[in-house]
Amino acid sequence: MFSRMAADSVLPSRPSDVHDNAWHLVYRAVEHGPLRNACVNSNILRQLPKVLAEMAPLIPRMQTKRHLADYDPICSFTAQEVADDIDECEAAIQTFMAAPEADRRAFVAFVLFRLR
Repeated sequence: MFSRMAADSVLPSRPSDVHDNAWHLVYRAVEHGPLRNACVNSNILRQLPKVLAEMAPLIPRMQTKRHLADYDPICSFTAQEVADDIDECEAAIQTFMAAPEADRRAFVAFVLFRLR
């Protein structure tokens, strides 16, 4: 879902095939490692509006749960745990989408681009 939000933040409208191709490029550019790192990097989090900085830690937490579910054969989650996680993720998506466009774009920039 973050990949779609990132692409939509960078290219909100796609009036041509060129824009479709560029949107797809941004969509595929999101890498899980840099996404996770941006969400735990205190230097980045300090620069974000409070509401986005508070939402960011959910991303690595859900990545960890996904890895456990995919790769740990003895790990299991109850239906209630999964439902609670889905609710929390949906709330985070709503929070992100309700943030000002400039703030969403800044968050995407921190994820997609590395400081050099």
